[in-house]
Amino acid sequence: MAAEYLTHTDRGPASGAHWPHEYGMQLTRGFRALKVWMSLKAHGARNTGDWSSRTRAQARLPAERVEA
Repeated sequence: MAAEYLTHTDRGPASGAHWPHEYGMQLTRGFRALKVWMSLKAHGARNTGDWSSRTRAQARLPAERVEA
């Protein structure tokens, strides 16, 4: 579904089969993986995995104490 101001025309910049705006992030579905991708890009897969393992270990400790 396209907005009224994004209609195709027969001539000019709004003509043609493919419109660049149809492939841009602004008018497509959300980029929900951006946070994960940026984290991996900034810190690396190994550091992100290490952080995840430490977080799970920290979460296990209170769970074990509650069960005890």
